Amino acid sequence: MELNSVSAWGCCANDPARFLGPVCDAWAALSDQSEKEGWPSPRDELAANELRGAFHRWPPVAAIDYFVQRGSQDDLRWPITYMLHGMDHPKAVLFVVQELAAIQRRLEGTHSFSRFVISAKDVWRRAQEYYGRPMSKASRDLLLGLWRDETNDKHLRAQAFALWAATQDADDIEVLRTATSSDMLADNILGELLTRGDYRAIPAMLEKLDTDDRGYWWQYGWYLWSPELTKALDEFLVRRGTRAKQTWTESFESDWYTHEMIMRLPASEAERLLLKHWTHLRFESHFVQTALYVSTPRLLEAAQDAINACPEPAKLMAHLGQNFGVRTKGHPGLTRETQVRMLAPYLHLLSPIDLLKLWEACNDHGWFTIRRELLDDRLQPPFLKQRWDRNRAVSELDEKIAENRFGWIGYWIDYFLKTDVPWTEILATMTAWLDQRRSLEALRMVAAAVEHRGTRENLGVLRTYEGMPETAARQL
Repeated sequence: MELNSVSAWGCCANDPARFLGPVCDAWAALSDQSEKEGWPSPRDELAANELRGAFHRWPPVAAIDYFVQRGSQDDLRWPITYMLHGMDHPKAVLFVVQELAAIQRRLEGTHSFSRFVISAKDVWRRAQEYYGRPMSKASRDLLLGLWRDETNDKHLRAQAFALWAATQDADDIEVLRTATSSDMLADNILGELLTRGDYRAIPAMLEKLDTDDRGYWWQYGWYLWSPELTKALDEFLVRRGTRAKQTWTESFESDWYTHEMIMRLPASEAERLLLKHWTHLRFESHFVQTALYVSTPRLLEAAQDAINACPEPAKLMAHLGQNFGVRTKGHPGLTRETQVRMLAPYLHLLSPIDLLKLWEACNDHGWFTIRRELLDDRLQPPFLKQRWDRNRAVSELDEKIAENRFGWIGYWIDYFLKTDVPWTEILATMTAWLDQRRSLEALRMVAAAVEHRGTRENLGVLRTYEGMPETAARQL
């Protein structure tokens, strides 16, 4: 089924039901059963992959009322909800937030959850963070009114708050501070104050930490910190020690949060806290890896003793790339070559994916010498293709011309240039390959490579061979 959506809703201002009614009827007639496991049904796919994109590029303001009304009917309720979510218009936002609340009401008291409800706010967050398009004031004001109105039910208020908080404005802190501590949204509001860096909210965070053995509230330390929080972290680790049985790989839910807080502290402060509580922290992988991450001499010695004593040392090194924050948004990640070099005695304990993450991090930072010295020979399948190898390069070139994927060559070249493979080496490999294959397809691939990265001096590698069509040179 094909819908010329732009023309359909572009001419419906005077009578949307007349023009869009038949379209929606045809849409509702599509099957709501998936033709392949894990794939959307034809009815849902139309909303997700065709109409939604057009809606966001050309908002059909004249048609919103009709779609909102049509979305109240069960046959198109979900597709229209999905189609409208992320559309920046108060009427669309109101419809979506009401549907999110309705989903939560239906799920209340069950052990089920909705992935859509959990992720609906992300489209707004990404729009601001990646594209510089925060939600409009009109839409945010609508949501603000909904979550502030204590006569609304808890589900509507919670969903309105989640969408409102997904984007940020300079006035948000003052808006949030007007809420009362007895409000059912008080914890959500405190979290958003901390996320926005309001240091006046730290005393309230400290109160939460006093009774929070799960460590949930420590995650807000990613956005702001103070000496009072350092003291609270010290006391929190004391409490952890009273619960710890000091058995290898014993962990608590809070460890995931607190180890990262320690990573973000100045090295001297991180060392002091880790060594003070090392008696019980040494058994848990997050803290052993934190000691390696901070990399002071005393912490490196402490980590080595723990790894040597552990009967299964690989478990203490599990998920190192993730715990080191490699390519993780909001995490400082690797900042010094020393943090890679000090891992040399333990590289044999790392998983293939963690070795790859370190290898990629070295490329990101331009630490090519230490990468070649420590990591190049340790890459394992299926990641060997990440490393430059002439024979593998030839195989990949053969594979891509067989697939007629000549546009791929630019990505391929750029990737290896970022791993410090010289352009002269890449071109020499492709030239030798062309001389062996002597085909028009190989010539086209090399020509695409020269066009992407080469200079006038490289044009000499483009030559025809006996047996090629006479028009080959003109096709380049």
